[in-house]
Amino acid sequence: MNETNKIKVLWLCSFSNSEIRDRLRPKTGFLEVMARKVWGMEEKKVADYAQWITNGIKEFEKMSNIELHIISPQYGMSKNKEVFKINGIQYYFYKPNDSFIIKFLSRLFNKYETDCKGNRKVTKELINKIQPDIIHMFGAENYYYSITALDIDLEKYP
Repeated sequence: MNETNKIKVLWLCSFSNSEIRDRLRPKTGFLEVMARKVWGMEEKKVADYAQWITNGIKEFEKMSNIELHIISPQYGMSKNKEVFKINGIQYYFYKPNDSFIIKFLSRLFNKYETDCKGNRKVTKELINKIQPDIIHMFGAENYYYSITALDIDLEKYP
């Protein structure tokens, strides 16, 4: 436990809700908009997802003995990282390094890498900065952030 006698919990997850989108103001890049038009793809829709994360956050907002930190990738961010606090919950959002255009172009040339080095680096740095007592990962099937589990020191962070 940390010096304030609160358990420091870190969630690794991906989610979206209106409160987060209002803070981050995600946008679809010009190249992606044009590529989607050219290839007849649907326009990218912005919507809530992973509602269970938002529900869990609302419960943690009521707890005074737990310090919750959330690291989450968020497509469409204008900055590479955004850090802020809402209702006692500390959020760390980062722009994933596997954007639509990068994925598309790299697949054209069979050069697509799935090790997500940039995402892993950001997450590892944030974990070391936060120094949580425990880490909880949601969505292990989402490789673009769950691959960071390979970099977690399980002796230091259960």
